[in-house]
Amino acid sequence: MLTSFYKTAVALSRLPRFYNTVGYSLPLLTRRRLHSVINIMADFPYQVGYPAEELSKYCPGGYHPIHLGDVYKAGRYRIVHKLGWGGYSTVWLARDQNTNRNVALKVNVSDAPPVRNELGILQQISQLSFEEPSTSFSAVVKYLDDFQIEGPNGFHHCIVTELLGPSIITALAQYDFPSNRLPARWAKGITRQLLTTLGSLHRHGIAHGGKLMEKT
Repeated sequence: MLTSFYKTAVALSRLPRFYNTVGYSLPLLTRRRLHSVINIMADFPYQVGYPAEELSKYCPGGYHPIHLGDVYKAGRYRIVHKLGWGGYSTVWLARDQNTNRNVALKVNVSDAPPVRNELGILQQISQLSFEEPSTSFSAVVKYLDDFQIEGPNGFHHCIVTELLGPSIITALAQYDFPSNRLPARWAKGITRQLLTTLGSLHRHGIAHGGKLMEKT
């Protein structure tokens, strides 16, 4: 029975693809069936072989269903790969077909807290100069674009930034460093970039919130 429910959920989850092209709403009966199947799936333990967000969160107010190859903002951004997820968003590697560059596309859940603060700070930072005099290296993520999409679970605000590499914690987990430590040369360079950037943010009246190491 579980396999049958899963196949049905996967099949129905592909229907919202219409939102990315013509913007039509799914029939009410189809939406109810999709939500019913996902709610039933939430009662069963499941493994996908890789850490992933909960299927049950694909519901009204929750995540927006995204498929590889989907395009957004009049065909500008094409989804290439999944980068990760959080409690309020999923993040995707996308190809900006206007500039021929890879970017990170963050798609917030429909009921996410207001993103104006995050968006406002990103836009403010993008207008400032954080170049390190000796290396001309900018350690602050660059805001590129934002837009809104509509799907079966509501309206979702999307934020486009430059594509970054893995966090320190991820790098330590994936690579076999001796004693689970970064090489001294790398650690010194990262520490210098981190302190320089925090100093620049503070001089502009911006404070970093949250767990610093998880976002570095």
